[in-house]
Amino acid sequence: MAVLTDGTLRFSRSEVLTADDTTIVMCGRVSTTRSGKRFDAATVHVLTLEHGAIPEAWVFHQNQDQVDDF
Repeated sequence: MAVLTDGTLRFSRSEVLTADDTTIVMCGRVSTTRSGKRFDAATVHVLTLEHGAIPEAWVFHQNQDQVDDF
């Protein structure tokens, strides 16, 4: 996504809901622009951790229709 949005992708974390050695769940906001369109939405990120890397990430947006349109 960073490439598709010319480096404008930003995530601002507002709260870590839970974290341990294998999972992090946090909420925040994602904002970016692409082809003159602006995207800004609340999100929840679920990250799995394995050997210091993030092999899997799930992102849930406040408004899926807005994501699809963007």
